Amino acid sequence: MSALSSTVTLIPLTDDVLELVKSIQETGPELVTAVHPDDEMYLFFITHPDHKDFPLRSYFLSGIGMLQEFQEILRKTGTSLENTKTFLEFACGYGRFTRHLVRCLDPGKITVSDVYKDAVDFQEQTFGVNGFYSDVNPEKVIIPGTYEIIFVASLFSHLPVKTWRPWLNKLYNSLTDNGILIFSTHGPSCMEDPGKMPGSGFLYRKMSESRSLSFENYGTTYVTNGFVLQAVKEETGQPVLLEVPKGLWNYQDVYVVRSPGSV
Repeated sequence: MSALSSTVTLIPLTDDVLELVKSIQETGPELVTAVHPDDEMYLFFITHPDHKDFPLRSYFLSGIGMLQEFQEILRKTGTSLENTKTFLEFACGYGRFTRHLVRCLDPGKITVSDVYKDAVDFQEQTFGVNGFYSDVNPEKVIIPGTYEIIFVASLFSHLPVKTWRPWLNKLYNSLTDNGILIFSTHGPSCMEDPGKMPGSGFLYRKMSESRSLSFENYGTTYVTNGFVLQAVKEETGQPVLLEVPKGLWNYQDVYVVRSPGSV
């Protein structure tokens, strides 16, 4: 992995964020506060009408919220994070979630991956996690090893139909025995007009928060529950273990699939 460029200027912390960080650190280990200027989630908050006045605070709070929602999902599936030895955060970005995860799990047990190489490099050097580069084409990606937990927040909510199932299959097959895959989707409730959902249960629109990824590979995807249940069954051979409607940010639906144990 390449060294982090010395020309990268991290986002300065505002006074309200410093107070927030202080309150977070009172409840546990130190929180790494370095935010990369190319972090698309931070840039999203800068332009969002509900968050543009305090984007950095929203960025940190959304990451905390993700961790809390993630921990609740683990609780419902009877999965212990503290006993987890191999964890993959796929489509990790620049660390909105990871900076909070490393306060609960040894960074050496965490692997991150993203199509943005700078994001992976930044995470490795900033949080001490392991990392590998991804690609828009799942056939070009070699996932090293297998993982007890694979967490994929807001990727399947952006994939076109040509890669939606292939990524589901590839990530599921990267689980250990009894491992769990957790991923989120945009359900029909996220649509302005749910009545426009096609009979296939899959709708792809050429729009997203990404400033560089082609709409041929990354847009905004809406899927029905029926589509997900069928796709999971056909691509993994397993039923969905857990469904949490609006389980992420009170917006995206969350699904959990478990791989069978060894005989």
